Amino acid sequence: MLTDTEIKQFKEEGFVITQGLDFALLDRLRAASQGEAAKVKAANGGKGGGRYIVQLQPGAFADYLASPIVMQAIHDMLGPQVHWGYLHCLLGDWEDNRAMVWHRDGMDKHANREAEMEIINRRQQLVQWNCPLYDGDSCFRFVPGSHRRPISDQELEALRTDPRADMPGQVVAELKLGETVYYNNTMLHQGVYHQGLKRETLHGGCLATDSRWGSYSSGMDKDYMLEPGYLESMPASLRPWLAGTIDFVRQVQAGHIRKGDELGSVAYVGSLVG
Repeated sequence: MLTDTEIKQFKEEGFVITQGLDFALLDRLRAASQGEAAKVKAANGGKGGGRYIVQLQPGAFADYLASPIVMQAIHDMLGPQVHWGYLHCLLGDWEDNRAMVWHRDGMDKHANREAEMEIINRRQQLVQWNCPLYDGDSCFRFVPGSHRRPISDQELEALRTDPRADMPGQVVAELKLGETVYYNNTMLHQGVYHQGLKRETLHGGCLATDSRWGSYSSGMDKDYMLEPGYLESMPASLRPWLAGTIDFVRQVQAGHIRKGDELGSVAYVGSLVG
């Protein structure tokens, strides 16, 4: 359970770092993850890095999402009515040092600052998180509070100069095994990898059911959830989350969720005006 101080920090600063892993699940999660990571490495010609996307079925990953330590934290941040969005795993073992570009998810690349703020206001009832399965994950960098405001002139200039370099006001999440950083991914953030770093970090997302934001992409490639008996096969505590996901998938398939907000979470900064 998050404290009132942690909940306030999540809302105002856009992040909180707290215990987020049931250690009783660790061996099963590592075994399941290693199998998926090996598939990615084989598909990449033996090179490390990348990610895999979890197709959620009964097993270690579903039990992780259903664990009280995860569910309670999500409900503390978003309220009682939640639907699951996605679960990926971010992989290390790159052959070189690698910095991703700074970005804020879900922003229209053609937005002016007024339109940017309108999108930001609709993206306040969601959470994304990183939960490392191995100790010493310091790959995630972010700018606290940037989820509640337009990008600053100083930040925009930094992005245009070198979108992979240090950002004014950045914080590095130094995660120990068992810790999770929960954050609003509207904030400016970046991934930085060191050569050979072993990283298998669960990367999930949820939305409040009454959120004014709908991520079109999180409703894609989930036809398996519509199979008869799927919901009943999953942990009972997780079913309310998944029922909301299934409803969202059906809305996407029916064309009721627009694609527009999925444009250019990175590229939009190049044409931002105002």
